[in-house]
Amino acid sequence: MSIRTKLSLLLLMISLIPMLALNLFSIWTVKEMGVRIADYSSDTLIDREQAYLREKISEVSLILRKNINQMNKAITSQAIAVEKALSENPDFIPVAMTADFQAGSIKTVLEEKYSRQFSDNKQVVPVSFDRPVLHISPGIKESAVHADMARLAILADTYKLIHKLDPASMMWHYTSLKNGLHSTFPGHGAYPADYDPRQNPWYQNAIQSDRLTWTSPMPDIITGRLLNTIAAAVHRPDGSVAGVTAIDFMVLDTLNINKAGAGDLAPRTKVILVRIEDNRKIAIIGEQVFRNNSRRWERPSEKTFINDPDGRIYEQFPDGEKPEMGLSHEFHYNGEKYLWEFTPVNLKKVFLMVGVSMSKIITSAEHTEAFVKTFTHRQTAVIAVALLAIIIIVFIIALNVARGVTKPLAELSSTAEKIAHGALESRVTFQRNDEIGILGQSVNEMADSIEKLINEQETAYMQMLESLSKALEAKDSYTSAHSSRVAENAMKLGGRIGIDKRTMDLLKRGALVHDLGKIGITDNILNKSGPLAPNEFDDIKRHPTHTATIMRPLVRFKEFAEIAEWHHERWDGKGYPDGLKGDRIPLLARIVAIADTWDAMTGDRVYRKGIPAEEALLILDAEKDSGQFDPDLIREFIHMIRESNAAGNQG
Repeated sequence: MSIRTKLSLLLLMISLIPMLALNLFSIWTVKEMGVRIADYSSDTLIDREQAYLREKISEVSLILRKNINQMNKAITSQAIAVEKALSENPDFIPVAMTADFQAGSIKTVLEEKYSRQFSDNKQVVPVSFDRPVLHISPGIKESAVHADMARLAILADTYKLIHKLDPASMMWHYTSLKNGLHSTFPGHGAYPADYDPRQNPWYQNAIQSDRLTWTSPMPDIITGRLLNTIAAAVHRPDGSVAGVTAIDFMVLDTLNINKAGAGDLAPRTKVILVRIEDNRKIAIIGEQVFRNNSRRWERPSEKTFINDPDGRIYEQFPDGEKPEMGLSHEFHYNGEKYLWEFTPVNLKKVFLMVGVSMSKIITSAEHTEAFVKTFTHRQTAVIAVALLAIIIIVFIIALNVARGVTKPLAELSSTAEKIAHGALESRVTFQRNDEIGILGQSVNEMADSIEKLINEQETAYMQMLESLSKALEAKDSYTSAHSSRVAENAMKLGGRIGIDKRTMDLLKRGALVHDLGKIGITDNILNKSGPLAPNEFDDIKRHPTHTATIMRPLVRFKEFAEIAEWHHERWDGKGYPDGLKGDRIPLLARIVAIADTWDAMTGDRVYRKGIPAEEALLILDAEKDSGQFDPDLIREFIHMIRESNAAGNQG
């Protein structure tokens, strides 16, 4: 940024900052007030929704405890009746087996509760409320369980009595003995061929704990409904465990929070049943949907998880048998944000969650915020127009004042920059009697001194290079003639591609001394008549670096040193000393590389005679795309030599 601009901005800011600060403070005050109003509105609505949720979750918790107590009493009564039946020896009475049910010899009824949905049609499973149906596990002979068949058959009245306590939520009553005999009420014949209830979790948990147990909700193999199983181990008269008796409850009906006064839920309220999985995921196992002015439970068609990528929700769920009730949390469900409260369901890591949509809260806050933004924008527009007019006036004044002060400084800066980039002939032209005039005069004197010093230094260094060249010529007369020819051909190629006069001068100088570094190579290697050994060739390959080191002090002639340092680099990057590739090799070095190779091919050496120009041209033409040379330059060079030869032949 120029001094003029800075000075103009300084004057502008001095004039405008107080007014601008006052107006910005006014805008901020209005905006802050609006944000606080929006936040207060949002917080108030959230507090109201939390109070509503906590009231409902308390009601739900009471309902669940009541239902769970009722279920515990039911299974306890059923276990007592089973143990009593196992202690008796009744006369053998006709029993209903699975085969009898499947043969149609047992009276059955069709009830909606015992139905299974298959795609777009519904299949109702026939059941019998007349008596339980017995099933023998695969591989068990009837003779082994014959005595217990009558004992389980007399449980019909017990099953019927307990089932009537809550027919809406109770699904199946059954007893499974360790010997492989199994009874079910209501009876049915829809068991899979390999069904063995002793393999189920409810059976194994009850056997292992020898007490009343609950299982996590699982789909029923008959109807597909989500069921909770409460089971208790039963004993024979001698105290040994005989097996397990259990009751299946329809989880989503048991958790029907519309019961007992908790049903006043708005349609926007969500009720879901979740389970904490072992992999720290939160699985949704049921959802209560609001349809036709009523609520009903549905199970997800596929396993669905709450999105909790960072585990924040998981960490807030209690990990225990008796967690505390009530945890407010916000997270998205089906793409919409909800506020949630939860209560445990007497099952480890299973919770009922009640949530309300945040859309109303968010919409209210957004409306308040939008109103504030609209008002703020209008106020800002008025202030902006006034400020813009003032800025234009002040800026014109400031610019005129700054121009008179900064014009000589701009010239001074420009001259100093030119001198710094090598244009030593540049000078400050203004005449002033103030501090800026003295500074301009000092810059001119400094430029005179620098130009004189650099000219003297470069003259001395060029004289030194000439002395070194003469020393190299005395040491190796071939190098001098070779360098002259390389310079001549390099100049021709440079002129052909349109290089300017100054660069041509650098090209000539660089080509003449491109092998100056050979002065550091021993005579026995430099003038060896036979092939070079690998270590001798390595010494020869160091001469470009030696030459560049000698030339490097000529800072104004950077290209001069680059010719010497990189004239043995290859277009494909396989050259030396630095392995430069393509356009990274300076143009002048690429030109000298071609001229150097041409003279090496056609010139006489200590150890061989040069080859004819036509033969050399054929070699270059064949290898023009081999990667050694710049493809465009080598083609120009080949054309140049051929044109030169043709002109010579005509002459």
